[in-house]
Amino acid sequence: TDTLKNIDIVSKNFVFENEVTGKLGNLGIEIIEVPISYNPRDKSSGKKIKYRHGIEALLATIKYRKKSKKSQFFKFDTWLQQQRFKRLTPYITKDTTLLDVGCGYEYSLGKFLGDSIPAYYGVDYKINRGTKTNNIHVKETNLDSSKPYPYDSAIFDIVVSLAVLEHLNTYVHSLSETYRVLKPGGKLILTTPTPKAKPVLEFLATVGIVNPKEIDDHKQYFDKQWLLNELKKAGFKHENIEHIYFQFGFNQQVIVKK
Repeated sequence: TDTLKNIDIVSKNFVFENEVTGKLGNLGIEIIEVPISYNPRDKSSGKKIKYRHGIEALLATIKYRKKSKKSQFFKFDTWLQQQRFKRLTPYITKDTTLLDVGCGYEYSLGKFLGDSIPAYYGVDYKINRGTKTNNIHVKETNLDSSKPYPYDSAIFDIVVSLAVLEHLNTYVHSLSETYRVLKPGGKLILTTPTPKAKPVLEFLATVGIVNPKEIDDHKQYFDKQWLLNELKKAGFKHENIEHIYFQFGFNQQVIVKK
């Protein structure tokens, strides 16, 4: 009884049993199956369970299962990240100076590129300062503000923004700053999920396949026209914008030349 009182139960329907079972298992409490006999009810007797309740129970079992430190959603998120990185390689040469807006704590793109470029620069809220190499230069910067990026104008060959814009309230400012720091002829390479990805990502977050904190932090989902309009407001010309859908239309990439 004391154990049950200390478990935070949030379910209010049939998945209560799945949540309790999962959370007791997470505490290391042994669960013993005991044989019973019963007379099943049918609809005429008031039975209310339908097939959708079975699906809900399965999802609840997945949701409340114990996750290791290296949870499954990190593996899937890493795979998605690698797919975005591979889309960059055709645009990067050995002479490219690159800025990664929203580089992440571990600035994984910089490590992915390694010494294939002379200089990698990254900005994000929080950055691991302990694993840099000679060609990696990163700075902690509040991306969701009206402050300029900590760089001079017209110094980067490529600016990348991979799955970042949807996290920003100040996305207009971010695009304007990107335009400012790009060299004439430089390129912005941007990816962001489409509106139809929203229910899919939220479902995957619910069942623990993608990081729920990342999905909860999405401020908006851009359709093509909205995204192109914001790029033009930032100074990019319509004729220099290339738009591509990928991952079955759930994601989109923009390559735009300054």
